[in-house]
Amino acid sequence: MNKNMFLCLMLVCLLFIPQKVSAFSDDTISAEGVSYQQLLEHWSPRVYHDVNPDYDVRADFITRFDLDGDWISTNQWETVDNEPLEAYVYTSVSETETHYFLGYYFYHPRDDGPDWGVFGDEAHENDLEGIMLGIKKNGGTGEFVAMNTVRHSDFYQYANGSLSDGYETIDGSVSLYKGSHPEIFISSNGQYVLNTTPHGHDIQAYTGEVGVGNDAIIYEYTGQAEIPSLVAPKYEHVYGYDMLSLDEFWELKTSYNNPFRAFGSFGSSVGDGGANAPWNWADTDHKDNGTVGTGVFVSDPAYMFDAHFNQLGHYSHEYINNSYWTHKITLNWVQPIKAEDYNNENDLYVDMWVDGKKYIGERAWKKNNAKSNGTKYYPSWGSDDNAASSIDFSSESNTIYIAREPGSVIRIKVADSDGTSTDDSLGEIQISPKSGETVELKNVKTSNGGAYLDVTIETR
Repeated sequence: MNKNMFLCLMLVCLLFIPQKVSAFSDDTISAEGVSYQQLLEHWSPRVYHDVNPDYDVRADFITRFDLDGDWISTNQWETVDNEPLEAYVYTSVSETETHYFLGYYFYHPRDDGPDWGVFGDEAHENDLEGIMLGIKKNGGTGEFVAMNTVRHSDFYQYANGSLSDGYETIDGSVSLYKGSHPEIFISSNGQYVLNTTPHGHDIQAYTGEVGVGNDAIIYEYTGQAEIPSLVAPKYEHVYGYDMLSLDEFWELKTSYNNPFRAFGSFGSSVGDGGANAPWNWADTDHKDNGTVGTGVFVSDPAYMFDAHFNQLGHYSHEYINNSYWTHKITLNWVQPIKAEDYNNENDLYVDMWVDGKKYIGERAWKKNNAKSNGTKYYPSWGSDDNAASSIDFSSESNTIYIAREPGSVIRIKVADSDGTSTDDSLGEIQISPKSGETVELKNVKTSNGGAYLDVTIETR
């Protein structure tokens, strides 16, 4: 073979090798001088992924949404059959004064499972699950603190070291492969309902205790989006993944049908199930009680970690970088005028809804025996007499970042807690600010005149 022919063949081969993609440009630098890309690579998870031959093992391979060349959510089922399933992981970075919050999100074109007839078909197109790491700043790439994972409609918490339970019970610890790569387990397709074996691509810390049969693979970050071929024996075949930015989805958040059918919700032409983007993820147990609301997983991870874990030490809710929110709401103070209890007092709390979803309630902040004599009360989440005594925020904050559809109705209600009986309303306010608007509600009287509120709302 002559030299020119050899060079041509080498060029052709290179064209078919997936080229490294950076989730963030090298000039996206943290306040401590470390690039976000470097942080993502340093803490990139090692993924132990089960596969299920009953539903086509390829349907358990992670990949990118637009592998088929478009962002249509209702043609993804065929991607498994028609496209080479190159391994990609979507990522996000948020930064406060004290911590980094690194998100890793795993996309599968199919979430497959049995059809229960009149009880529903578990299968659907599109599946996106993920993890969020809390990393304490130390002048370099940081120190691992804790991890939240998504298991369908539940959040699971893992921590190493001296952290204690917050509003959630810590589910275990995290093994760090080579000192910095969290080991996680992703389940395969299969029966999820009424099954003790994990299925449906839910994520937990890897322990090696979940039975996977003899077929399962490992993914790790290499900067090359490789295509798995062999899946057995279990965990003997390691494939590289590359990283993309979650911005690819976020920038399309109001692009309905391509890829969303509603805000944060993917479409599907198969089965009865559905999948959500991170800003629509909610913990079933707590999404309606005003502790950790819908989408806070990515819109306000500093709040989520402070609610889930106690004894975080030096901790800040003040963001240096946070891209994934649409509404920033600060509850400056509340002043009760009417008294519903004896002695001119209220057990005072505030409920906050955006787009019909609850974000703040008495479990986050409550002040017992609040006087109705002109005194103003300055809320701080997880403080005073909040009904969830296990929440003890490590840092004061009266602000929450929320991701909902632009123009959503914000409803803030003031109430007196009566324990087991019906709570007494001190009135509410409602407002629907436009995108890009900042609203200062100064000394605003509630609907029934029971209280005054001071609230700042910033939208994007």
